[in-house]
Amino acid sequence: MLNRWHAEDREVVLHQLGTDPARGLAPAESSRRLREHGRNVIREPRPPSAGPLLVRQFTDALLLALLLAAAVAGYLAHWADCIALFFLVLLNGLLGVFQEYRPDRALPALCRLGAPSARIVRGGKSFLVPSGELVPGDLAELAAGDRVAADMRLFAAQRLFVDESALTGESLPVDKDPSLVLPEGTALADRANMLFAGTVVTGGSGTAIVTATGMRTEVGRIAHLLADVASGPTPLRKRLAELGQTLVLGGLAVCGAAVVAGRLRGLPAAALLNTLVGLIVAIVPVGLPLITTAVLAIGVRRLGRRGVIVSSLPAVETLGAITVVGTDKTGTLTRNEMAVRELVLEGETLEVTGTGYAPEGAILRSGRPADPGVWETLGMALRIGALCSSSRLEHHDGDAWRIVGDPTEGALLTLAAKGGIWRDELEGEHRAIVEFPFTPERRRMTVVVSGRGGRPLALTKGAPDTVLAHCLHQRTAAGVRPLSPADRERILWQSEEMAGRALRVLGLAYREDALGADSRTVERVMVWVGLVGMLDPPRPEVLPAIAECRAAGISPVIITGDQKLTALAVVRELGALRPGDEAISGEELDQLTPEALGACVERYRVYARVTAEHKLRIIRTWKRRGHLVAMTGDGINDAPALREADIGIAMGRGGTEVTREAAAIVITDDSFASIVAAVAEGRGIYENIRRFITYLLAGNTAAALVLLAAAIAGAPPPLLPIQLLWINLVLAALPAFALGLEPYDPELMKEGPRGPRERLLSGKTAGFLVLEGAVLGGVALAAFMVAWRHGAADVTLARTHAFAVLAAALAVHSFGCRNRMRSILSVGLLSNPWLPGAVALSCLLVAATVQFPLLGQVFTTAPLVRGEWLRVAAFGLLPLPVIEILKTLLRNRARD
Repeated sequence: MLNRWHAEDREVVLHQLGTDPARGLAPAESSRRLREHGRNVIREPRPPSAGPLLVRQFTDALLLALLLAAAVAGYLAHWADCIALFFLVLLNGLLGVFQEYRPDRALPALCRLGAPSARIVRGGKSFLVPSGELVPGDLAELAAGDRVAADMRLFAAQRLFVDESALTGESLPVDKDPSLVLPEGTALADRANMLFAGTVVTGGSGTAIVTATGMRTEVGRIAHLLADVASGPTPLRKRLAELGQTLVLGGLAVCGAAVVAGRLRGLPAAALLNTLVGLIVAIVPVGLPLITTAVLAIGVRRLGRRGVIVSSLPAVETLGAITVVGTDKTGTLTRNEMAVRELVLEGETLEVTGTGYAPEGAILRSGRPADPGVWETLGMALRIGALCSSSRLEHHDGDAWRIVGDPTEGALLTLAAKGGIWRDELEGEHRAIVEFPFTPERRRMTVVVSGRGGRPLALTKGAPDTVLAHCLHQRTAAGVRPLSPADRERILWQSEEMAGRALRVLGLAYREDALGADSRTVERVMVWVGLVGMLDPPRPEVLPAIAECRAAGISPVIITGDQKLTALAVVRELGALRPGDEAISGEELDQLTPEALGACVERYRVYARVTAEHKLRIIRTWKRRGHLVAMTGDGINDAPALREADIGIAMGRGGTEVTREAAAIVITDDSFASIVAAVAEGRGIYENIRRFITYLLAGNTAAALVLLAAAIAGAPPPLLPIQLLWINLVLAALPAFALGLEPYDPELMKEGPRGPRERLLSGKTAGFLVLEGAVLGGVALAAFMVAWRHGAADVTLARTHAFAVLAAALAVHSFGCRNRMRSILSVGLLSNPWLPGAVALSCLLVAATVQFPLLGQVFTTAPLVRGEWLRVAAFGLLPLPVIEILKTLLRNRARD
């Protein structure tokens, strides 16, 4: 029977659940049902353990290679190398856990949505019980301000309005009607005879029968969806894993060649093992995880200054890779503030300027301000909007204006204020006599106030067709005239035309001498005044942001709980629709098989009237089509889709705690433009990560080639593992980190997103890396051979030359890594102020490592004299011009 209660008459519901409408359940029966159904709570998940995550880090190919090197170093009794390598393995594992570990806080937040208590009737008595003790069949009493504690079928109501925005995305409070019996397939947002757990009563009162508790509620279904969604590895992690596998495979080939060469040269096993340790350390970029984490953290800080809060470091880079962004409409694309856009009076259409609830703007008639003091019909329309209302327009915090009450009424109050008519002043002239409130059956509201000479004046607003049906006359330029059938047809056509442009349309009417004790007597023989069209206006920054999205190759997709026509009109106004784009509703989605949806999903740019399941299905279908998807949301029904998406983005201002905890990113100003800015940041971060990775790999390639060449030549290893670790972790890491702070190229957002299967290193890049490595390694090997063949007493001095030259050459080479194709002069030496300082510090550390006796003992180096330092400087500077010449040749070749 779950989810079908809206399709049953309330008397049938009472019978099926065995509830007495006057006495509720008997206490004994409620106890039995509590044992049968369990407590009315959302089950919290077990806290995750970091242990399995830590173990998973050690399945990484690069870490396994380092573990092997540490084991071999220990076998050779090279304890300094062994301890350093084990420490690095542990550090990298912990960094991986730090980046990935994120306890599930969305489900606990979902649990906190529940009401602490509920007022129920049991055994004929009304009292408060803890909400966990509610059972199906309980008769609940609700009033304004109450949080609904379970799913319920409404039994009786007096002007009951419920805020369901967190669950359905409906921005306005929903008017509930217990008498309705709805079709079984009615969308969740349209079930006006139901109440749902976690929603809030904003007005009126009522009684309802509990139909579902705990995990069987709509919130419980969302909890099930959340629990079933598992987060996969981020694109960056996938690419780094692929890179690691490639490096390990390449390293195995290099190690194999070194072993073969060593055996042919007759080297002892210990020497071969020592060379293998050095090769593994040379091949594995041990400083990469630390630098990546630091660069991502700086990106997080930059985004924080823009109002984008990131809870998962890898999410920063993932942003730059997205190809589709699914976004809600209300509050993200629009301001979530109703504003009157048009008035139709006496057959004329008036334009209303200004946005939000601030009474700033004008009412324009043929492009000129209209005066309600002169034009009586306009004055009457504004008075109806101001007096036929239960809301208030208030001024707060300097220039801030807000509405206390219904946003639609707030828009009418703001309209009246723009015309110089204020409710507070009118109330002094027009004393309220009686009010006939809006109900779903009536679809209109009427207030009777004292008019001229104290005579009663009825003012009415509501659905145009309903208000028009009670009118016999209309206000025209020639005065009050009878309404003809043609006039009625014209007014209804205008109303439908305005609704087709996503305007919320109301009709206005009045009646003088409105005597009568009930609405049927008062609301007759009324005078039609005109139509009011209002809209939740688009944010002004959204239009250029969507254009920037399109230029960047990102497809914006609107996924909303609004009606299809309303969503289409707003999206069309924002320029987010292209020829051939279509819209689809949740009901139409239900008719499509997974295969059919997969075949046509890229055709749809608007998904309207959708549920949590629909959103999850949409995201999964886009992902199966090979797209990287970002999803925004603010309600609890968005949480599963946010977690399923490659990047979940929650709205911080109007969003629920559940969505903020399920998302990796929170936008504090709820604006789509901030999302686009975050995408630009993500693209820049990825480019910088790729920049310093290629720089580090150039150094690793150089070191590996040096060791391989020495093995082939039968020479001792020119570099020791501890020296290579020092270069990788500190000396080369400093310039690499500075490369991670490189200013972003403004042209990045004019390029398409990188392909989902694109590797960090393309074939061309890898080929050029080998050339760079050969040049860098060549000078280091040359320095070693020159020192070794020309009178070095032992190999330590020669190794010192190789170490100093490679470290210095790598530091200087970072200037050429700022752009893979452009020369260092065209990029500008000082456009990245961090890099010169990092290079200078790296070179000072090289000198300290060589000259300070204590560091010399740790890293097995010998002090150099002035002439030797000049040789190191010459060798260290040589690769930069050589590589720049190679870049020029490749650039010219690409042009040809």
